[in-house]
Amino acid sequence: MIEVSISGHPGSGTSTLVHKLSEHFGWRFMNGGDVFRNEAANRSLSLPEFAELCKQDESVDRYLDDLLKKAMVEDDGPEIFESRLAGWWAKEMSPSCSRIWIHVEDDVRASRVAEREG
Repeated sequence: MIEVSISGHPGSGTSTLVHKLSEHFGWRFMNGGDVFRNEAANRSLSLPEFAELCKQDESVDRYLDDLLKKAMVEDDGPEIFESRLAGWWAKEMSPSCSRIWIHVEDDVRASRVAEREG
């Protein structure tokens, strides 16, 4: 069951924090981006194609949200959730959960993303 949610924009360092917490506490984690990429692969779509589908068909986006929300309340689910919306969901579903939003200036995030993705 969820212990902490980590949220922030791309390049803010959420994945780094999640991996450090996971390593330190031995906790499992679920990453919203991984769920997105896996679903795109399951549908044999590129990431841009799947992103466009999510924009055009709200039910697909809601399906992904529902996958994450369901895992958040499972007794044997991961302890850490990383997603831009995880903190808001956690507030409703698990009020005792620690919620972290990482804020990083846009120029720093852009530099990190450019370095990461080339």
